[in-house]
Amino acid sequence: MKSRFTTIDVTAAVNDLSKFEGARIINIYDVNHKTYIMKVSSGKEKASILFESGIRIHRAYHDYQKASFPSSFSMKMRKHLNNRRIFKITQLGMDRVVDIQVDEGERAFHLIIELYDRGNIVLTGASYIIMNILRPRSDEDTSVRLVVGESYPLPNSRERPPTPSVDEIVEMLTGCDQKLPLKRAVVSPGFYSNALIEHVLLNEELNPDLQVSAIGNKQSIAPRVVSAIKSAEVITTAIEKNYGPGFVSYKLEKRSDGSEVEILLEYHPYLFSQHERGLFKRFESFSEAVDAFYAVQDVQKQQQEALRVEKEAIKKLENVKTDQSRRLLTLEDRREMCMKMAELIILNQGLVDAAINIVSTALARKAGWMQIKDMHCKAIENGDPVAKSIVGFNLKCNRIMMRLSDEEDSRDVPVDIRMTAFNNSRKLYEEMKAATEKIVRTKAATRSAIKNAEAKTHSAVKQVHLRVDTAKVRKEMWFEKFIWFISSEKYMVIVGRDAEQNELLVKRYLRPGDIYVHADAHGAASVIIRNKKGGGPIPPKTMTEAAQMAVCCSSSWTSQIVSAAWWVYDHQVSKVAPSGEYLTHGSFMIRGKKNFMPCSPLQLGFGILFRVDEVSVTNRNQQTLVVFEYFYV
Repeated sequence: MKSRFTTIDVTAAVNDLSKFEGARIINIYDVNHKTYIMKVSSGKEKASILFESGIRIHRAYHDYQKASFPSSFSMKMRKHLNNRRIFKITQLGMDRVVDIQVDEGERAFHLIIELYDRGNIVLTGASYIIMNILRPRSDEDTSVRLVVGESYPLPNSRERPPTPSVDEIVEMLTGCDQKLPLKRAVVSPGFYSNALIEHVLLNEELNPDLQVSAIGNKQSIAPRVVSAIKSAEVITTAIEKNYGPGFVSYKLEKRSDGSEVEILLEYHPYLFSQHERGLFKRFESFSEAVDAFYAVQDVQKQQQEALRVEKEAIKKLENVKTDQSRRLLTLEDRREMCMKMAELIILNQGLVDAAINIVSTALARKAGWMQIKDMHCKAIENGDPVAKSIVGFNLKCNRIMMRLSDEEDSRDVPVDIRMTAFNNSRKLYEEMKAATEKIVRTKAATRSAIKNAEAKTHSAVKQVHLRVDTAKVRKEMWFEKFIWFISSEKYMVIVGRDAEQNELLVKRYLRPGDIYVHADAHGAASVIIRNKKGGGPIPPKTMTEAAQMAVCCSSSWTSQIVSAAWWVYDHQVSKVAPSGEYLTHGSFMIRGKKNFMPCSPLQLGFGILFRVDEVSVTNRNQQTLVVFEYFYV
């Protein structure tokens, strides 16, 4: 997974951000200790530029959560940069360093973002004297001190090296580490990223992962390597000069429920051949691609963690099932064995009793182990069927092993010489019965254990999915900071929550053709009915619903005393008070006739607005377009 900008990414980002040259800086916010957002205004367009020390810089399209209180570093940037205009955004040489110049001449400031190594953010004056720095440091090798009051060392302007000749390529491939892949050997002395070099090598039908040592005739491939480097130069020049799209490559991983999760891999300002063959997304700009990549990175990490937790939970569940199945199989085998041995003893009862009597008699006569063994061997030689059936002795445990047969099979059966054949078989039947009862109990315990394991698995999967889903923050639309609803006739109605919002609502969002609704009650909110495109009269039902909301959002709600609501046109609402009078914050002067509405009941309800997928939007196109066209106006 890609983690930071390459040189070509910096080039594309600077080209992308150049449209904000001349924009005014409104404010600067902290996201974390190394990530900041610069809010800018360019004419009617407002935008945010996000820069992260050592990682990235791009236009931000997502709503990133900002710190509650600004850090001292962002306060310093605010002090010197707020309300000033961006003069120029440049890449210093061919390095991964971006210089945002604010104002020009002696009044200029430079905000320098380093995107290599551990990164840095430096604020300097017009002559590049450091005024503030995110990470002060000293370089003992070059005697450079990056601290406040010192001069920022501008990198030497490095031009792109000339295209190497065939002989130079041969010399380079011969002198480099022979274990390196071709793409690493070619990229090491130049200014091009691994991805770009891999792309141009593939286009020349060269294997970028081939080790240099495996290249037999380096002279034969050198012309194609030269051609590849020329192609890299053309692509880099095009990215420098042209504003182009961005691309994000990704892969799909499956969850346990069969659903698929997108795992974003890399972002690039160009669609490289190695990514074209796989899955990728195209964005209108490189900034959009980078912003989409990093906006979901934390969520993606949680999704990967969710997949890991799922697999572990499912593995534990399978282990429980396997263990319980193994126990049941062992018990069933034991039951079958006991039943079979008991049946064999009953079928060969005379033979078993005879063997028990012979061995017991020998032991009663104080015969030793060797004597009994000799007696057994002689009896076998004499053809004694009882002796032949005895295949082993375990006299310490008072047992003998007999090979007993029926019509189908023969089996070695342990026989206790302290009991008769009948008692031996009865003992085995008792063991079989105990095994059967244990099987019943084990099956019940197995069902319970599997049920508990499944519940724990589902709970673990649900919890981790919940954490992933809650991490996906949707960017709020402008009207969501107010109280709002869609009327029965598909008109957007917006209500201020307090005096501050009432002021904002009228000043910023009351348009020509809109209707202003208010109530004659203390604390009544300002209500605006947003007219549809093309204007036209607002239907009475929508007016009634807006009036009811105005009355409910006043002191009438708590006092349960109904008051009258009224409406006026947008041009009747003014913030200019008559001479000698003063309007408080959130109050307005109404000029002309107020159109009073019938008394409204103090009743409110609520509804749920569902967000549907693209297919559903297409299927309900005529219904949804009417509702949603007001959201973006």
